[in-house]
Amino acid sequence: PGIEAAASGKVLTDGDSLRDTEVIVGGGVYDLDAFKLHHPGGTTFLQIFGGKDATLHYYSYHKHTAFLPRGEVSKLLRKYYLRPAPVEKQYGYSRMTGPGVLRPSQERYSLDSAAFRELRRRVFQALPTTGATPLYWLKCAFLLAVTAAVEVSGLYCGPTILSGMLLGYLYAMIGLNIQHDANHGALSSRSSVNYLLGLTQDYIGGSSLLWRHQHVLLHHVETNYEDVDPDRGMQPVATVQPHERARPMHRHQWWYIWMLLGLLPAKWMIQHPVDLMTLRHLGQDVSPLARKEAILAMALRGFLLLRFYILPLYLFPRWLTVASILA
Repeated sequence: PGIEAAASGKVLTDGDSLRDTEVIVGGGVYDLDAFKLHHPGGTTFLQIFGGKDATLHYYSYHKHTAFLPRGEVSKLLRKYYLRPAPVEKQYGYSRMTGPGVLRPSQERYSLDSAAFRELRRRVFQALPTTGATPLYWLKCAFLLAVTAAVEVSGLYCGPTILSGMLLGYLYAMIGLNIQHDANHGALSSRSSVNYLLGLTQDYIGGSSLLWRHQHVLLHHVETNYEDVDPDRGMQPVATVQPHERARPMHRHQWWYIWMLLGLLPAKWMIQHPVDLMTLRHLGQDVSPLARKEAILAMALRGFLLLRFYILPLYLFPRWLTVASILA
């Protein structure tokens, strides 16, 4: 099987396929394995793009592309150019269903149009600062300190239902604030800071690697596309779009969806280890460049099991401990 491009109808042979260490940006294939060592945003953010088309991500995430000549890439990236892209396209992006496999589709994104460039200029003008503000860092420190205090007190004094509920709230705040912004590379100009704070997703029971694969790689370029955007698929449990089929139970989703969201940690505990071991998530292969990160994620999952389940149940073997975990 080769790579099929809807825009050109061209099918290429296996020899022309993308390697796991390569990435497409615009009309060129680049050596991602070499470039990641010199990427100003760090290596971990790039590893999810191995063997994939990152054209849309490149033009969306990088401020400097708004000021480059149309269709050009930075001088730094240009050093790692290998060959023309295996899919003929100009300033377009064909939606992907897997590494090196392009979804047959007539839909194209106009990445470098005059309107898109003007939109980016206005956004950068309205939001000139990058990185977290001092108040944001204070919020981060507060959330992490209180979370640590609640966990430690639970191991010394025994967990309660109230402490379990408080811990759940704090985990949600860490997930919606710290890990989200860090795994977007938005908290600091230092990639190591973003990476370490991004691991708070692993600390609260998720996976920073799989979150970037789902949220950064897929959701942000396929926002609200049915059957493609992983953050949109809630059928048949709930409906979130007016054109979706409505079922009688959906009139009650405003209250039952919150109980179902409480089951997400259980899903993470069962599904994520399998996805990390197989390097496959949401029906797509995770780039093999992230294999070491997947191993670290499995180790952090073991640490979570120890501190959140094993130690509390060992130190306080009672029903109240079970209730606090479920809370």
